[in-house]
Amino acid sequence: MKKLNKNLIVTTVLTVALVLGLTGSAAIFAAASSPVDLLSAGNFVILSKSGITDVPTSAITGNVGTSPITGASITGLDCVEVTGIIYTVDATGPACHVTNATLLIAAVSDMEAAYTNAAGRPGGVGSFLNVGAGTVAGQTLVPGTYTWGSAVTIPTDLMLSGSATDVWIFQIAGTLDMAAAKNVILSGGAQAKNVFWQVSGAVTLGANSHFEGTILAKTNIAMITGATINGRLLAQTAVTLQSNVVSVPVSVSVPVLADVSFLTTAKASAQELITANATESTTLGDHVVGSLATLTSANVAANATSADAQSVVDAQVAALNAAVAAYNLAIVVAPAPTPTPTSVDLLSAGNFVILSKTGITDVPASAITGNIGTSPITGAAITGLGCGEVTGTIYTVDATGPACKVTNAPLLTTAVLDMEAAYTNAAGRPGGVGSFLNVGAGTLTGLTLVPGTYTWGSTVTIPTDLTFDAQGDENAVWIFQIAGTLDMAANKNVILIGGAQAKNVFWQVAGAVTLGAGSHFEGNILAQTNIAMITGATLNGRALAQTAVTLQSNVVTVPSK
Repeated sequence: MKKLNKNLIVTTVLTVALVLGLTGSAAIFAAASSPVDLLSAGNFVILSKSGITDVPTSAITGNVGTSPITGASITGLDCVEVTGIIYTVDATGPACHVTNATLLIAAVSDMEAAYTNAAGRPGGVGSFLNVGAGTVAGQTLVPGTYTWGSAVTIPTDLMLSGSATDVWIFQIAGTLDMAAAKNVILSGGAQAKNVFWQVSGAVTLGANSHFEGTILAKTNIAMITGATINGRLLAQTAVTLQSNVVSVPVSVSVPVLADVSFLTTAKASAQELITANATESTTLGDHVVGSLATLTSANVAANATSADAQSVVDAQVAALNAAVAAYNLAIVVAPAPTPTPTSVDLLSAGNFVILSKTGITDVPASAITGNIGTSPITGAAITGLGCGEVTGTIYTVDATGPACKVTNAPLLTTAVLDMEAAYTNAAGRPGGVGSFLNVGAGTLTGLTLVPGTYTWGSTVTIPTDLTFDAQGDENAVWIFQIAGTLDMAANKNVILIGGAQAKNVFWQVAGAVTLGAGSHFEGNILAQTNIAMITGATLNGRALAQTAVTLQSNVVTVPSK
């Protein structure tokens, strides 16, 4: 037997383990997993072939659909429970449904393809095979593909620990049952969008339990009273709900690991070791799936003459090499992240809640908190707006306008120049890439957006509530670069959570902006043309328009600093 280079073995193992941020034999197989491509099925939070039933009230964020069964099979689920679109193949179903059989046929086909994809991945081995004999109790699972030839139950909290790019695929030949009031917990940056549960049998999520990930079920998915999921319910039979919360997972751009050369060196080192031992004639035996934790210098030295030890090394290093190669490839093709933007400096334009170059009209009564002004057009272009509607100062360039006006042409000239400069600043920021580019093809339906710069080369519409999550950072900034118009649907809302602040949200819009009747909007609108607020719309932010601003009994409030 050829003598092993012990230092090279240990160095290679530790180097690759360090780079991948993983330990144990689990790490070897984890790195090779890639997400399951849901294709158009990913546009749905609930998709079923044979019906969706609900015991209200549930709260669904994302699109819902059934096919080939008719919309009549969606029972108990009211339109107000869904922040998204309910699609059906025919004219039956909830009153708010949208009929689109073609879209649903494609989505169901893609759902079935995704199930087949997940089921066809190389199965888990060693510590990734039949974990807990199907009872997954009190465990923390690292990324990888896990396989069971039986039913799986989760009787206690289950933790999935890994990075934002890591993937978990669970292949389950039987049913999947989550106990009541237990939780799937993500740690270390793990994301629900990268967790896939491929289940041949029925899925049951116990009362008040919380689940994470996309469920690809061959049969039905049942959520018991109060259960919640951050993920998707994609069932090839029925989905049953009982006062549940179902939310489509947020898509987050992930940074690229920069040190590709370091990883390549580790890969080359592993390959050198394999080549050096290529002539050995060994059998892998039961030691092939042994833990990396036991592959130490002392362990190798103690077994230097053992054929089994040689087999362990050969197998472990081969797996390492495959893992590094796959991970290295993933790094090379990963999209660059969108950098977190800094705030747009409005300069003196920030002293106004409404600023216009060609006029402000109002159908009273509106309630404006903050200063307003027009320039270079005269104060006569402010029509319908009474002094009692404004808590602030009305500035004009001349002696015309509301009785309470203050004439200050130099101040307004500077403010308008600063407004134009802020528009140019926002438009000139590095555009969004990857998941920050052309989100939703311009239709922002049921989304929660993390901070960043988002770019569209088209019109943007907001047909449902839209949420911004600052994830605890009150200084988080959003910049929206829109090449066309911006339209907010009636009675919908922009919602700020996680410490997000309206003063840090900037809408740079090349076309006209329309905020629908009864809608609520957040942030600073920097419009190259006009801004129109329809009856009852409210704005916590600023309306800064390079043409006109039109109001109809609105509430406009300057954001707190």
